[in-house]
Amino acid sequence: MRGHTLVRRLGLATAVIATLATASPVAADSATTISLQVKHPVVTAKAKTAVVIDEVIDRRQFIASVSNSGNATQATPSPDDQRYNNHLVGQLPADRRGATFLVVDDSQTAASLVGDAVGEAMRRAGYRVVGKGHRDAANAARVRVEFERFWIWSDPNPEIKKSHYFNAEIQATIQSDVPPFAVATRVGGDIRARGKRPEKDVSWIRTGNRGIEDFVKTVTVLLHYPPAGAMRP
Repeated sequence: MRGHTLVRRLGLATAVIATLATASPVAADSATTISLQVKHPVVTAKAKTAVVIDEVIDRRQFIASVSNSGNATQATPSPDDQRYNNHLVGQLPADRRGATFLVVDDSQTAASLVGDAVGEAMRRAGYRVVGKGHRDAANAARVRVEFERFWIWSDPNPEIKKSHYFNAEIQATIQSDVPPFAVATRVGGDIRARGKRPEKDVSWIRTGNRGIEDFVKTVTVLLHYPPAGAMRP
């Protein structure tokens, strides 16, 4: 990614192993590069219908970063740099040096993470997820995803000194031959956790991974228990 130089890497002894690096500044702002992953627990349900994640579209609307834009706002230091914004996933609290943004590394984008999350939800619900090049892809149910929000941020907890809330949110619209998504359905996942050290990079990795996991669980529940009138094949 433009101007991002890896200077350090941290291994985390958690259920999801993530890597972290501090990146060089982008204009007056800086960026922290993280790698997020979707959990893949053992699934005992026998896979049935094959599905393929056909398309994942990033529909996020970014505003140009300004000093009074809140951390929860999907802001960017580079409004015209689509490649940079494809990797942008959050904002850290601003300091005297300006805003600091969260970007995922070159091996992934916000879209790839959302696609992996939807695929994982399908797998947990008993569907067999295949790639576009798989021999069964031609007959697989197609899944199309558009997401309007993928953002990680923190805000101060006014009740406790030096305490912050860490937040992650994903909002997406899913459409597929698979019920209940025959009609385009908006699905969201989010977490809000209290912590004391917003400057600790591990907090952002854990927050992002927990937000992804909440989104996966929400989609999985819809697949297991479709609304009335939406029957599984």
